[in-house]
Amino acid sequence: MSTVVVQPLTRRTAPPGTDGGYDALVAAARDDEVATRLAAAGVPNAVITGPLAGWAEPTSWQVRTLVQVHEGDRVVGVGLVTARPLTRALRLAGWWSALPGSAAVARALVDAVVALGRTDAAATVTLTVAPDDPTLWETGLAAGFTPLTAPASGAPLPHEPGALPRGLRLVLAEVAADRPVPYMRQTTDYTCGPVAGSMALAGVGLAGAPDRRGELALWREATYVPGCDPFGLALALASRGAAPTVWSSTTEPTLIDEATAPGTQEMQQFVLGDFRDRALAAGLPLRLEAPTVADLHEHLLTGGLALLLIDQHPMHLEPCPHWITAHGVWHRGEESGVLVDDPWTDVDLGETWLDATGLPLPDATVDLLWGWGGARSALLLPA
Repeated sequence: MSTVVVQPLTRRTAPPGTDGGYDALVAAARDDEVATRLAAAGVPNAVITGPLAGWAEPTSWQVRTLVQVHEGDRVVGVGLVTARPLTRALRLAGWWSALPGSAAVARALVDAVVALGRTDAAATVTLTVAPDDPTLWETGLAAGFTPLTAPASGAPLPHEPGALPRGLRLVLAEVAADRPVPYMRQTTDYTCGPVAGSMALAGVGLAGAPDRRGELALWREATYVPGCDPFGLALALASRGAAPTVWSSTTEPTLIDEATAPGTQEMQQFVLGDFRDRALAAGLPLRLEAPTVADLHEHLLTGGLALLLIDQHPMHLEPCPHWITAHGVWHRGEESGVLVDDPWTDVDLGETWLDATGLPLPDATVDLLWGWGGARSALLLPA
């Protein structure tokens, strides 16, 4: 009879010895804990340094758990479970078995991940399935997981067509409303707004699946060296047939890069002010008030979509304004939250598109993330 051992891995929220830069954080995040534990369990070194070498990547601020399946005193399977901080999503990032293709090992791992999700109050549990792995796919389907539609562009460029992992998901929460959008991973470091907008346009039927041509066309129209503010993005969406409401606590520019020269800041002030003036002159709806999570729920429950301007630091340890697409509402017990699609993935930490689509954020997390520059803003698209 098999036994399962679940081992939470050490989490360091601020790796020591860095200068605060993201690249330095990633470099400092590597450690030998996974390799040490696998070796102690008897996993062959050739496997630790070969197929499972990447498991040393997602460390530090990610929440990680190692699951081991034993037959007697022999380890016959291992799985790595990851989660973004402050979210309610668990993902089986990968698995290995000493018995290749063993459905029994795969089922033991899947059952353990689901049990972990229930214990940790997760809203969703996702299985990452390699394109050539029928065992985990069939095991997940038999366990009640549902296939996710793989995006055409779900990884940074360049990437090989057909190389994206497949995904299966089990929803443990009650979903009160959801209007899913087709996912796309932004192809640059600064086109989150255009991608979030492209996903929303596709979600309301005004465009096909988002792609790079549409991403960069929106960016050229709505950008201000290099990001997109609410009014500029609203204008670009309106030109494509949408009717976005700008919902903001202020009409003053908030995306001013204070680290740049005064002349550049003056230019940014002018561009952002011009976006605002043009949006108001065009008659775009303006809801001038501090947005609340409760009102966001109300909008999503009608079938609408919302683009939220957030500070992504709590999820990625990189302070930066960032756009995400909110499309649903969930609850589990006393906790409720919002379903979002995030154009950004920390690929260097092992994340894939499966970490960023249908991502359940608790209301407390939305409250923490939502806002930039002392203001809170969103674009609301009606049902």
